Amino acid sequence: NSQYTKDKFIKSSGYIKNIEVVPLGVDVNNKEYSYVNKEKSFCFVGHIKKRKGLINLLRALNEIIQIGKYSDTKLYLIGSDKSDTHAHQGYLKECMDYIDTHNMGKNIIFTGKVSEKELYEYYKKCKANVLPSININNNFEGFGLIHLEANSVGTLTIGSNDCGNETAINNKKSGYLLEQNNVDELKDTLIKILKISDENYKKISTDCIRHAKNNTWGKYAEKLNNIYKNLR
Repeated sequence: NSQYTKDKFIKSSGYIKNIEVVPLGVDVNNKEYSYVNKEKSFCFVGHIKKRKGLINLLRALNEIIQIGKYSDTKLYLIGSDKSDTHAHQGYLKECMDYIDTHNMGKNIIFTGKVSEKELYEYYKKCKANVLPSININNNFEGFGLIHLEANSVGTLTIGSNDCGNETAINNKKSGYLLEQNNVDELKDTLIKILKISDENYKKISTDCIRHAKNNTWGKYAEKLNNIYKNLR
C-alpha cells in the first residue's frame, strides 16, 4: 500500500517480480465540505503506540504552550482514552506521566471512541492532523490513512519521512513530511501552521481536498482491477 512497504518487502524477501503499489483511498464525494474557522488545536488519531510517536508530539506541544499566545493550544487524542486496552500500556503511562509532570492536562483532551461523523468534525476544526511516526525495528507506518481523511475535509496533515507516510502526503501541499524523532522540526512546523490565517487556510484547504480526490477508493479499485486484468 506504499512505496516504502514495497521496498521493505523486497529487502526482506529478495522477491522483486510482479509487485505493485496500490495506495489506500478515502471517500470524498459523500462529504459535505464547507470551511470551518480553525481552532488553535491539533489532533492525533489512533491508539497510543510507540511507533505513532505521540511522546514527541507532546514534547513539541509543551514547548509551544510556553509561548504566551499559544498557551491555550489544544491537542485532541481521538480514539483513545486513559484506559485504552489497545494501547501499549508502558508507553501510555510514559505519555500520561509526561502530561502530568508538565501540567498539560488543560491542553490535552482524550475523546475516547468517536463516530465517523464526529471524527470528521474534529478534522475540520483542527489546524492539522499529526502522526509523527517512528520506525521501531520492523514496526513502521505502512501508509497512514488518517492523512487522507484529514485532507478530504480540507485539513493539513503532518507525518514522518522514511515510512508509508511518504505515499500518503504530498509534501508542502497536503501537509508536511518531517524527520523522525526531530522534536524541534515538529515544533517549528506546528507553529508555522498555527500562524496561518483563516483567509490563507481556505486556499490551502483546496490543495488538501485536491490531493484527497486523487486518492479515492474509486481510484484504488480502478488500479487494483487493472492489475487483475493484466494477470489474465
